[in-house]
Amino acid sequence: MPRVAGSAAVVIASILVLAGCASTTDPSAAPTRSAATSPVASPSVTPTPTPTKSSLAELVLEPGGLGALRIGSPVPDTGPAELAIVHWNPTHCEDVPDYGGAWEPAYPIDPNGAFGETVPFAVGTTDGGRTAPVIAIQTFSPQLRTATGIQVGSTVAELKAAYPAGFATRTHGLYTDTYAVDGPGGRLLFEAYDGSSDAGGLDTVAIISAVRPGTEPYTLIPGDAFYGSCA
Repeated sequence: MPRVAGSAAVVIASILVLAGCASTTDPSAAPTRSAATSPVASPSVTPTPTPTKSSLAELVLEPGGLGALRIGSPVPDTGPAELAIVHWNPTHCEDVPDYGGAWEPAYPIDPNGAFGETVPFAVGTTDGGRTAPVIAIQTFSPQLRTATGIQVGSTVAELKAAYPAGFATRTHGLYTDTYAVDGPGGRLLFEAYDGSSDAGGLDTVAIISAVRPGTEPYTLIPGDAFYGSCA
């Protein structure tokens, strides 16, 4: 029996020694798993759109002008040339005496203009000068519209419906009638065929012009007294 007790004592002592060793282990020394980090997304960059020249359909003819062209002010001759709706041609009508150039539309010839193939619009300045104030913008293309939607080719009935308050004044020419509508910065003149047999029965708008306030209505048809004409 004393031998058994001695053996038990040895076993107990061994257990205590092992327990003591286990208790000295530092829990903080155990390796830890680092938390996974999510990748940081780069902020998206919105590209700056490249400026483009307005199309004819995007321009609106107003009593006070067309786009950057304003009645009573010189043509703005600044900014990128590719964005301008007109450019100065110093050799325009160079064979005509005392003709020193003209502002020309920066758009191609319109095959469906008021008189067949024609420029979409013409710009007139005081005495035709490059830096002189704009006094008139005459439009011949059905691609150009007023704020009420009237364009070359609109009927007289459509014109009258678009301006139910009536017209400031009106004049009658050989084949056409011209109706005046006043607005901020100027006046719109709508020259329309009168529907007579002399006009071939037509009753449609042929020319729309933005002019200075108070300009008396005039007719251009028949004739060639258009701005930019070399006749």
